[in-house]
Amino acid sequence: MTLFKVYCNSECIDSFNTHDEAKRYVEKEVLDACREAALYDEYSKRYEEHCWNSFKIKEVETKMYVHTTKGTKATLISDDGKTIELKTENGETLTLNAITFRRWWKEVEEKTPAQAKKVINKKNEAPMTMSMVITALEDLFDKLNAIYYEGKLPKPVITVQSTPRAYGHCSTKKVWTGEDSERYEINIGAEFLDRPMEETAATLNHEMVHLYCLVNEIQDTCQNGRYHNKTFKAEAETRDLHIDYNRTIGYSITSPTETFTNKLKQSGFDMSINFAREKPAAKGESNTEGSKRAKPHKYVCPCCSQTVRSTATLHLICGDCDEEMEML
Repeated sequence: MTLFKVYCNSECIDSFNTHDEAKRYVEKEVLDACREAALYDEYSKRYEEHCWNSFKIKEVETKMYVHTTKGTKATLISDDGKTIELKTENGETLTLNAITFRRWWKEVEEKTPAQAKKVINKKNEAPMTMSMVITALEDLFDKLNAIYYEGKLPKPVITVQSTPRAYGHCSTKKVWTGEDSERYEINIGAEFLDRPMEETAATLNHEMVHLYCLVNEIQDTCQNGRYHNKTFKAEAETRDLHIDYNRTIGYSITSPTETFTNKLKQSGFDMSINFAREKPAAKGESNTEGSKRAKPHKYVCPCCSQTVRSTATLHLICGDCDEEMEML
């Protein structure tokens, strides 16, 4: 994506999507500077010329990012390795630390004309079914198994179930049994199926690391599998995953590295899922408009202090004191 950055005395002060927007900004800045200077007429033109020379408009290629849950799109303005500045489509500037940025913001890949045509053609195809999703995930498992585990991981049963608090899980026991075989389970959360392909692949690889540690008797978690230790971090990073720390769940926050994404593309894998299970409403909320539970009123007798709670607006009389109760 092309961005037009405005520099004043070699310092970038703002950025715009078009050259005309950048030029109008510079014109306003120059005009304001001349007005503030309040110079005599014979010097005004020279000062205006000086102001114009202080500004430069540079055309640069930059990257577009999208928030993985909110869908907000923003353009990268600066990145010094620790602090990242983004500019949203409505002009708001966001300043983020590197960890927050890597966890929630993902680069939007610009499609080539051939790719765009492919997307248009897909509109006429039959909608994706869950059986197609499972088949694609099983194919992805095989490719990751070959790339990172020498094809030695036992093939689990891959499921898609509701896990609104986690992207996925790997069973600690062989929970699927048949006449002559037993298999582990790896689940991908139904609420997160529509994330970018590399994010879903990173989640599957995260669970495959757990499976690898399990079959090789490597202790990678504690607290009933909730807290991920440094051993898990090391095993995951060996397989091109980026791991961030959280004090509650340990070294668990996973995102794909550039190397991981490139290897995935080189394998020829392509999975784009455009649907996901609706996330349940937070506690105390509802997905239905206007159906939130009403807050109860408290009624108190002014004599004996007896209390009653009700969501309805009532006219109450205390049975002991024969006094009207007051609503607080």
